[in-house]
Amino acid sequence: MAVLVTGGAGFTGSHVCIELLKRGYEVIIVDNFLTSTAQTLTHIREQSGHDFKLYAMDLEHEDMVARIFKENEIEGVIHFAGIKSTGDYKRKPITYYHTNLTSTLMLCKVMSKYNTKKMVFSSSEGFYGDNGAGTTLYGTAKTMIERILKEVYLEDPEWGIKIMRYLNNEENIYTKQDIKVEEMCSMYIKAFEEIEAGSFDTYEISLANKQISTTKIVDYAGYGVENI
Repeated sequence: MAVLVTGGAGFTGSHVCIELLKRGYEVIIVDNFLTSTAQTLTHIREQSGHDFKLYAMDLEHEDMVARIFKENEIEGVIHFAGIKSTGDYKRKPITYYHTNLTSTLMLCKVMSKYNTKKMVFSSSEGFYGDNGAGTTLYGTAKTMIERILKEVYLEDPEWGIKIMRYLNNEENIYTKQDIKVEEMCSMYIKAFEEIEAGSFDTYEISLANKQISTTKIVDYAGYGVENI
């Protein structure tokens, strides 16, 4: 069975795909390439030594998402897909929220239909205020999606969901000054492998007791922010 990685051509998603392929997983990538390039796909193949299946599409349309599940046996989903609150989207919040929230809603609906109820959600690039609410469009959307996923789980306890979030917390599972991208990817895969039906958990990761975003991790990994 395969792992579906949404946003798999993005920075974090692509590196998770590389690690999954190296570990022998069958990988399916879905990406609309709005904020990524097809060159990333070549990089994934070269670094992993393996091929994968690609669906170049949006997640907003139920019939298109359903096609992925009709054509493949999918064990679970690692969900990175989402538009950052940059450019025109800062001036069009309704469009922004519609795109990000609808994608997750359609994905969950189809996953339930095909009895694939295992998800790791990347909430890692959101910026959270002291009260847990997002402080940017992107952070607010991430917070809203977390709440949606919580409701999905409460409605159907067969779901197993893990939230990956970077922020400061005394109970973080990982605290390190020089976190590397490979280590970050291993955390996602570990979370995926440890998902059990009937569970909803949040993994929180901090860097030297400071709030961290994926942008900062990219800097520490030596890649450069322009490659996100």
